[in-house]
Amino acid sequence: MKGARGMAPTTQHQQQRQCLYLGHDPFSIGAATKSRPFSPFATASFSSSTAASPFTKTANVLIVGGGPIGCSTAYHLAKMRGDDGRGIVVVEKDATYAHASATLSAGGIRQQFSLKQNVQMSQYSIDFLRRAQELLYDDEDNDKDTADETMTLAAPQQHQKKDNNPVQLEEHGYLFLASTETGRQLMVQNHETQHRAGATDIYLMSPSELSEKFPWLYTDDILLGSFGRAGEGWFDPWSLIQGLRHKCLKMGVQFVTGSPVGTTRESRATARHEQIIRQVHIEETNNAKTKAKVMKTYHVDHVVNAAGAHCRAVLNTLAMNGSNDTSSTPLEYPIPVYPRKRCIFSFHCPKAEGWIAPLTVCPTTGVYFRSTQGATVFRSNNNKDDKAAAVSKAKGSGSGHFLAGVSPPADQDCNVDFDYSRNNNCSSNDTLFSTTPSAQDYETLFEDVIWPSLYERAPDYFGEIKVQNSWCGMYEYNILDQNGIIDFHPELTNVLMVNGFSGHGLQHSPASGRAAAELLQYNGKFQSLDLSLFNFARLCREKHQSRAGVPAHDSGGAAQSQWPPLVFEQAIV
Repeated sequence: MKGARGMAPTTQHQQQRQCLYLGHDPFSIGAATKSRPFSPFATASFSSSTAASPFTKTANVLIVGGGPIGCSTAYHLAKMRGDDGRGIVVVEKDATYAHASATLSAGGIRQQFSLKQNVQMSQYSIDFLRRAQELLYDDEDNDKDTADETMTLAAPQQHQKKDNNPVQLEEHGYLFLASTETGRQLMVQNHETQHRAGATDIYLMSPSELSEKFPWLYTDDILLGSFGRAGEGWFDPWSLIQGLRHKCLKMGVQFVTGSPVGTTRESRATARHEQIIRQVHIEETNNAKTKAKVMKTYHVDHVVNAAGAHCRAVLNTLAMNGSNDTSSTPLEYPIPVYPRKRCIFSFHCPKAEGWIAPLTVCPTTGVYFRSTQGATVFRSNNNKDDKAAAVSKAKGSGSGHFLAGVSPPADQDCNVDFDYSRNNNCSSNDTLFSTTPSAQDYETLFEDVIWPSLYERAPDYFGEIKVQNSWCGMYEYNILDQNGIIDFHPELTNVLMVNGFSGHGLQHSPASGRAAAELLQYNGKFQSLDLSLFNFARLCREKHQSRAGVPAHDSGGAAQSQWPPLVFEQAIV
């Protein structure tokens, strides 16, 4: 079956798979599909026998990154193995998740994408979030503490039984607005794609319909709006991570605090450039208070790169013998994903107390804003002159608190330099990443872009606001097309990459984790959603065709034009 784009290479190593979407059952498995490219499954099967040395361990699957994608991969893989997580090890370097991209995000989930596969991933993810209590907690014996007391990773939050919404999901929708004819046509085109994929709760709305439903919204310059009545909104990222970890621990998944520093590899006799990782050397923190570190070696069958914004550095480390290695050959196909800084500002608007705004995207600036949890929502009301009458009190009094953000201008959207040792080619001198926005961020983003856009979109309300908090996190930014990568690496053939989602990794983590687990469990074959569109071959096809003149290492933008992209996905929350 040919991919949706009709552009996938058709060599003997690059085959497409049959698409079979199985609805809402998280663990249904479909008919057999064709093999993955670069299949790494000529490796030894996992043995549960323990190694003799306390510094040598065995892991069937070693997952680097304990955020939502890494935890979701471990969760789904253990479920596919009959609730047996033995042999699955998750390595996370930030035990507190204080600097995790997910916990510093706006926590949005939407179905309004331009690719069918992204829409389908959102459908699975929203169903998973709605069923979080059932999937993560309902079979619990609350009298038992499942957390291993020897674990150095932060213990999962304890949720009350039958919370019914443990991830604090709020389905108040996304609202996209078009103010140009080009934007209107693209919105109609995307709407058709979304409906064909089954997202039938997305509605196109005229300016008059928008004004009726959202009396606070300025619509004189708007040609069309697209609003998700259900299946879109936001949730608490921390609660999702802790719920997944909680369930993983119940199933026997092991979590350790640490990070990889090198690997031991062997070359495959059948291919010149292919290697298999046999051992991963992990620097573990074995005492949360003293931060004492110990080096351990894990014998592995597969490695999953779920390191988010750190995925490029992790992949490079996996290709090295150790932290001081100067002998290893650099990867010919590095992953084109870089960490990018994104700021969020929390503000209060006294005039807006009592109603909730969906996550609204301004059409010309890309500024987004939404209410925080616990407010109420505007409803249709024929009395346009009495806006107060349009406020529904169905969920209690609103707080008038909002979140807002925007991507920096292209000339200021720099790659964060984690190594601190090289120039990041950015106009700013701020190469050290901090979770606190700088004074320059406040001026160039909030005062110059965000606040004017807020006032333009709701002039009766957002003229008087007060910033109460702000923070920043990182996007794992795919410089090619802002779409994810779910595939094995062509050189490190037993390394599965689940990276590059560019702002929608959190919301797609249930679906991407299931997809990764399927590739690991079913011999490199997708079983539910055909996500072969997100293959790695699309990023290196030009090198397959002609290696001459193509740089071995992309510079964060220089080689973009030589990589044929997918449909561009707008990199917002």
